[in-house]
Amino acid sequence: MIHLRYTMLETIRTFGQEQLGDEAESLRGAHARWCHNLLTWVHPHWFTATQTQWGDLIEQEQANVRAALAWLYAGNRQTDLIAMVGLMWPFWFVRHHWLEGMAWLERALEASDGQHTLARIRVLVGAGCLWLMRGDEPTARAYNEEARAICHELRDVGPSDSSLNGLAICANARGDFDEGRRLNLEALAMLRAQAETHPSALPMASVILCNMAWTLFSQGQVDEAAPLAREALEMQRDLNFDWAAADTLFLHARIAEARGQHKRATACYHKSLRLAVKTRDLQITVNTLDRVAQFLAEVGDDERVALLLGASARLHEMIADVPSDERQAELSHLAARARVRLGDDGFDRLYRHGRAMPLEGIMLVALEASVPSSPRPVPAAAARRGITRRELDVLGLLAQGLTDQEIADALFVGLRTVHTHVSRLLAKLGGANRREVVARACAEHLLDDLFLASTRS
Repeated sequence: MIHLRYTMLETIRTFGQEQLGDEAESLRGAHARWCHNLLTWVHPHWFTATQTQWGDLIEQEQANVRAALAWLYAGNRQTDLIAMVGLMWPFWFVRHHWLEGMAWLERALEASDGQHTLARIRVLVGAGCLWLMRGDEPTARAYNEEARAICHELRDVGPSDSSLNGLAICANARGDFDEGRRLNLEALAMLRAQAETHPSALPMASVILCNMAWTLFSQGQVDEAAPLAREALEMQRDLNFDWAAADTLFLHARIAEARGQHKRATACYHKSLRLAVKTRDLQITVNTLDRVAQFLAEVGDDERVALLLGASARLHEMIADVPSDERQAELSHLAARARVRLGDDGFDRLYRHGRAMPLEGIMLVALEASVPSSPRPVPAAAARRGITRRELDVLGLLAQGLTDQEIADALFVGLRTVHTHVSRLLAKLGGANRREVVARACAEHLLDDLFLASTRS
């Protein structure tokens, strides 16, 4: 179905508005009801196999929805405003209109303060989601906890209106992994019980499984993460839930990398990127581009590194995503190294070209890259701990007594990147300090076969 919109008739539009006179309010009311009905119709399709096509429709109707929301807000029509914002938040989340969504959610939160309604739950869950995406876990948790309290009163709420997933993500974000697991298992039980009545229940369950796998992987429990990631992907393929499968495939690629399975990692990254572009998921798209830029830097393909860094910067700006300190340090390091090799003019030209390239074009650039095979595979004992090749290099240099600055110089990385690697080693090996980490690594024979390419100069 093709939807056309005429955008060059503003003069006629303005004239028409002037002629409406007393009919303007009733027509704007009818327009707002049409938008509300559209969002109500689309709402059950969020977090299902059909969300991309319905998201495309809402994308085309954004001007109408924005006009309706503005009219409702200006006229202090709070009940209708709250309802529309609550129906709209999945679109803002999935399509990365986070700042716009947060602005409207703030207004709806204020307007619905003290209410114990389904509309208030939706506003709270949406706010919890978007505030978490912006890194504000305490505020996100407060919104989700209030939503959960109201859910207990109202009892029967749909999968996308539940705050359990948000609360689990908040718990994991602050390091309370036992609470996160408990909340995830509670959410899974609820979603499986709703499978017959809510089309988004099983797709949401697959997302929970992937989230659980990511949490384990981030703690270095690669072998424990793998079966959950496999179960999630199997469900998503059966359900044709490509949006979620893009994220799960990205995780499969990370797991394969950690295990030294370079061909499998490359295949999973490529599949993830294709699905991310297909489903308009710019977050997974930019995550993959950043990762591929690192691979290309390892093999000295500085031209494509510059292209991908330019495209990545544009996407980060488009979705108002602020990279973590670790990722920003790594991207800055990649850019500095490529700039030295290409020269300022060469790097800037390619970087600008990457920023201007269409998404499909930059995807083709990324799909030509492969995860480089390492001549020094990660030993099985280290892989089971989730320790990467670079972390193992850092560990070996720690064992030699090098300072963080000396490690950074030896590995040609930034000091902040070294701090991050050391922190991860402390977490993965369970040491309170560096000396304990090195002692545990020696006891587990993690360094027995380690030959470092870089040594103290």
